[in-house]
Amino acid sequence: MPAHFATIEDVENRLSGEFTDRVAAASDISINEAESKFITYDIFPTLGWGLVEAGTCQAEAYGNPALLYEMLSKLVSLLYRSLNQFDARGIHISSGYDYSQLVELVVYAAAQNRTEFVSKLFGSERPLSKAGYPPRKHAANLLVALNSPSWKHIDKAISQAEQFVNSKSNSKIDKAFVRYFLGLIERDGSQCSSAIAEFADLYCKSDWGRYKPFTKPVFLYGLLSFANQIHPDIVPTGSNIDVLGESWSRLWTRYEERINEYMNMEYRFTGNLAFLNIRSVEL
Repeated sequence: MPAHFATIEDVENRLSGEFTDRVAAASDISINEAESKFITYDIFPTLGWGLVEAGTCQAEAYGNPALLYEMLSKLVSLLYRSLNQFDARGIHISSGYDYSQLVELVVYAAAQNRTEFVSKLFGSERPLSKAGYPPRKHAANLLVALNSPSWKHIDKAISQAEQFVNSKSNSKIDKAFVRYFLGLIERDGSQCSSAIAEFADLYCKSDWGRYKPFTKPVFLYGLLSFANQIHPDIVPTGSNIDVLGESWSRLWTRYEERINEYMNMEYRFTGNLAFLNIRSVEL
């Protein structure tokens, strides 16, 4: 469980302090090496998910959707920095997973109305994902298939995902997550909607949300938003009371009404944390 933080500012102050401590404790390495180690080992789970907890609690308490956008802006940077680190074999340097772990980044970025990570990170040069949490591996393969319909592994990716959702040995929530992406492949809005509804119902009863329940309204909104961005003609918009609940649906609706305004604002890390920001040249 992440430590409890009252505000986004509290999380940033803790990030800054811990980075200062890491630099002081490792005076024999360069600042770039200290930054790399901080990104790899010090951000998640405590501070990264603590940012989500603080942002959602603040936004809900004050009814202020701008705080959601600020939180997402910084969360996406932290996820990109932390998850997008691979060795020559394409394996993440600390988790041992392949690019399947980038699925989480795509979902949270969609909540910020950003889809550029799909084309950037799920190109046709990708092999089939084989290392990682099974539902995320299938989701990663299906994201490549969505992005690159001529991908040489597309038939196998879809076949394996279908086998996963039809297997009695896999959990209902994991199968719902994969069914959602299959629904996007098949342009089946009904399947996407039912999959998200089942995923939402089981989220906090499973390891997806049991230890970080405050991520639920954000991750679900990301799934709804991503579907709407990919296929706006077949999938309901993010303001879905049945999935998000009335209060969160209302807050996300206000968020959508002002998102163009928020996108023109600068919500970035400053000072000794500036290295955590995503540079435009990276995308």
